[in-house]
Amino acid sequence: LSQLHRQVLALINKIAPDNLQTIVNKLAMIDLDNAEELQHVIAIVFKKALEEPHYVETYADMMTALRSRYPEFPAVEEQGRPSSFTRLLLNTVQEEYESLPKSLKPTEDQLERADREELQFELAKTKKKFLSNMKLIGELFLRQLLSTKIIHAVLRELLFCEGKQGAIPEE
Repeated sequence: LSQLHRQVLALINKIAPDNLQTIVNKLAMIDLDNAEELQHVIAIVFKKALEEPHYVETYADMMTALRSRYPEFPAVEEQGRPSSFTRLLLNTVQEEYESLPKSLKPTEDQLERADREELQFELAKTKKKFLSNMKLIGELFLRQLLSTKIIHAVLRELLFCEGKQGAIPEE
């Protein structure tokens, strides 16, 4: 996996809208032997997209193009579903979304151990990650990689936290 990791990062570190197709072609040429490797590629691309919010649209286009270029792997369990690019992408989106904090308010532990400037930096970093995640989810929806049902669930969760103190949707 470390060789695969280096290969994928070397390619996506060069991403720009004008060289997207070249990078997609090179990524598609990487030999993947199992669903775990495909999941790893998706996780790397997803993480990179969150780190570079100004290229979120490009990363969403990349995922759309890669969807049809990578193979589907058979289910590990007898009753399980096959591991397709879309299924593994959905799993990644869900894991990332669920790992987001439910509030931007600092925890008591953070208040005790961090100085004010460090705390502000951490909160700004968390907010940036949250907003990048929402932007990427929206772009994936626009490209029909995420269903209306998923977007509805995300919106419902965001809208119903409005009465909670320190809830994320403050902008």
